[in-house]
Amino acid sequence: LAAGRNDQIGVCLCPTFDCNFDCPYCFEHRRPGRMSPETQDHYMRFLEKEIGKLHPGLLSVTWFGGEPLLAPDVIRDLSGRMIALCKEKNVEYTASIITNGWFLNQKNIELLEEAQICNIQVTLDGPDAATNDKTRKLRSGGGTFARIAALEPGAVVEEGFNGRTCVFDDPVEGGYKSGVQYLPPCLMSHNPLDAVLIMLGTNDTKLRFGMTPMTIGQSMM
Repeated sequence: LAAGRNDQIGVCLCPTFDCNFDCPYCFEHRRPGRMSPETQDHYMRFLEKEIGKLHPGLLSVTWFGGEPLLAPDVIRDLSGRMIALCKEKNVEYTASIITNGWFLNQKNIELLEEAQICNIQVTLDGPDAATNDKTRKLRSGGGTFARIAALEPGAVVEEGFNGRTCVFDDPVEGGYKSGVQYLPPCLMSHNPLDAVLIMLGTNDTKLRFGMTPMTIGQSMM
């Protein structure tokens, strides 16, 4: 629970381990089925017990899979129950989802808004179809990049800079490499925005920063 902290509870929920993609590196070995009503009830009893014991200020939920949007009804129903519990217990609620993006249609976007999911992470394997579709294929064998890239009918603005870190000043190349300093003016310069997709790299793991995986992960929160 939230890396041993008792002021917040962080949970990762998988409504299904099934997926419509067939990525060769996937470690979950796609399984059909979905979270049963009985499992949902068990989880809610567990959550209510933990909230009563820890009295956290925050419940942070991440929806994962498989592809979680193969079970949108589970997301809707369980989110409603968690939101109601947090309201009753005076606990702040926040939620995000990690999805392959294939099912991000208008109906599901409205469902995510209803479920108070404020962050959507769409996973890609590259900046173009030639790269992405080598590994991120449909189960039928077809490519996936074109549909994901066409999710939003408006303009797509790309911002990139080699060597950028999440939050760390670079002792060699300077503080302008820190993404956390650049992000606010970048977002303001492109407002209004409907969605922001951040692709993370490995710059923070450079030896000169001397950062552990835990520190790097916390820097993104």
